[in-house]
Amino acid sequence: MRASNNDRIMSFVNKMSFPTDYVPLTSHFERDYISRKARHTKYGNTGVDPDKIEEIPMEQAKALYRTDTEPWTRLDIHTAGKAKRKYMNQQTLDGVAKDEITYQLVHNSTLLSTIIRSLDEANLDTRDVKIQNYIKDKTGASFWTSLSFPQYRVDIPTSNGKIRSQNARVDIRNSYDRTQRLMYDCGFYDALCLNGQVNGKIFMFYVHKHTAGLNVIELQRRIYKSIKSLPQIADEYKKWALKEIADGQAKNIIRKTLAEKMSKTVDGINGKVDELFELYQNETQVTGANLFSLYQMATWVSTHGMTDNRHMTLSANQTDKYRGYVIYMIHHPVWRDTLNS
Repeated sequence: MRASNNDRIMSFVNKMSFPTDYVPLTSHFERDYISRKARHTKYGNTGVDPDKIEEIPMEQAKALYRTDTEPWTRLDIHTAGKAKRKYMNQQTLDGVAKDEITYQLVHNSTLLSTIIRSLDEANLDTRDVKIQNYIKDKTGASFWTSLSFPQYRVDIPTSNGKIRSQNARVDIRNSYDRTQRLMYDCGFYDALCLNGQVNGKIFMFYVHKHTAGLNVIELQRRIYKSIKSLPQIADEYKKWALKEIADGQAKNIIRKTLAEKMSKTVDGINGKVDELFELYQNETQVTGANLFSLYQMATWVSTHGMTDNRHMTLSANQTDKYRGYVIYMIHHPVWRDTLNS
């Protein structure tokens, strides 16, 4: 079943593709020092002189609303920021004011329609899709949603003789309130924990800051390529799962990658090695002492943080940071050398 024909997927797309519009902001100001009581007496209950209302230039500040509600729902106020306001009223050589808002809105409809079109072109069967929302935002200002596909299941044989099942998943998120970047990620998640996997291949994910226009063609190219590469990802996981490692090797990889990213001091690095190794040992009880268990530990940390509490989850920004650490680890020479030893 094509994504565009899947009622559950399209219901989510339609729900998040609501219309928006910007509204100018106004500012009340006083030219003289009069008491609050005097203002109320002179200007009625409002206490505001209608002649003393200033409209803020749209390039400096404006409010974003969703327009399909009654009344309209405010999603956020976008401003030029302190760094921009510092240069207020100054001009560059090309005559462009430096106090303009750098935020560029990327509509959910643009992102989601591109993803649906790419899923269709890649012929991904979306039957039995599972949709999980990680952010409960009633206004719609931010969303983080996973589309997982149980029919694309991969059973990974591990070095201790057990099987670890993985299902294909697409992660999508965006925000209108600057709480998170636009992101697309494709790969497999651990069937034991829906919050699982992070992919290490550069073309498997797309992250976009809201300071430039979205390159729809590039996004669609990456989505298509990532879906077609799912079998390659599964083969890579299988190699990791069969590569047994000693405790010393695991600690060496942790020290040179995750621990050094998380701390800058020797004592801090040593502490992180101990904490991360303890979490790694939790994984070895399931999948054995191998590179895949080490990877599972890292992806766990990227979702839950330095804890074994399954109910503890990180914010989008924290997840992005730790996601980068995981990618750094599996691209590091020490990981490659250990795999090939």
